[in-house]
Amino acid sequence: MRILLLFNHGNVIGGGEISFIRYINHLSSTRKDIDIRVFVPQEAQNSLIKFLKLDEEKIISFKLPSFKSNPRDIVFTTLQMHRIIKNFKPQIAHANGSRIALYINLSKIFTETKTIWHVRISQKDLIDPLLMFLSDGIIANSQKTLKTRFRTTKKIRVIYNGFDINEIKEKVKKTPEKSQEIVISSAGRLEPGKGFEYLLNFTEILSQKENIKVVLAGEGPMKKILKSIPKNQKILFPGYMNIEEILGMSHIICFPSLVDSFGNLVVESMIAGKPCMVSKYCGASEIYPIKELIFDPKIYEEFKKSFTFAKDNIDNSQVKETLQREAKRYSIQEHCQNTLKFYNDILIKSK
Repeated sequence: MRILLLFNHGNVIGGGEISFIRYINHLSSTRKDIDIRVFVPQEAQNSLIKFLKLDEEKIISFKLPSFKSNPRDIVFTTLQMHRIIKNFKPQIAHANGSRIALYINLSKIFTETKTIWHVRISQKDLIDPLLMFLSDGIIANSQKTLKTRFRTTKKIRVIYNGFDINEIKEKVKKTPEKSQEIVISSAGRLEPGKGFEYLLNFTEILSQKENIKVVLAGEGPMKKILKSIPKNQKILFPGYMNIEEILGMSHIICFPSLVDSFGNLVVESMIAGKPCMVSKYCGASEIYPIKELIFDPKIYEEFKKSFTFAKDNIDNSQVKETLQREAKRYSIQEHCQNTLKFYNDILIKSK
């Protein structure tokens, strides 16, 4: 099988790019019977390419203009895409995002290539109906994405993100000893909708009675505003950190997002066996096995109740075993197998 895998961005923007990188690296290292090519948009800094464990000749890169650009640039890029398809002749072209999905769907005309549109954002887009019509198959990263973005399940399969379970387990240091100070950590892009302002406002109240320290890792446009919230609580803003470092220094993880279609941090905390306070609004809440830790991040009483349960179960071996057992369902091996099965189903259906 020949597969063309296409990124929407040249840089790592968030969990969507990380998950697609993980899938590509696993596919290239374990399935030698599959010939792949990877398209990465040419941007000012192609930081994404350095994470791909591929030979250079398997990576294709040129500029990917927005559809608000000069029409001549759009036509030129579409023709470039068409040449890739004509030369490589992939059975499947798997696009990680809307812009690249539209380009590859326009470029596949008069070819036998089948297209997959991978949707990792739950907010609707104006071009959704067109992509729904043009794509041969659609992957949604959660039931939340499926239900909030689409009115039908036609063509769509929910495939959750995959994780390298052994690698995360090996890299995560042991949980810090439970002392009087409890470390609550969160991470992500510091931007509206992520719920970090609720987290800091609530931990400010909580710190009046609890000895806690908050670690909020990441960068983004809201960092200055978030830094102004804490008055009396202990808090660190370390910038970007590896997930293994975050998990290793934390007793409790909190994922307060109001908008995330999934939430990689939730599953990563499960792999490490760490209790995670999970927003009921994120896609990962639908697969989280401990319902006492799912809460409304806008309501303090629910936050406090979830925190109390997490604090009381930091050293609970049964909770740890439950989290790690359920996390196995979201291994990169399972993700790869489910994705390849979807490819085959589409190819069989098209015959």
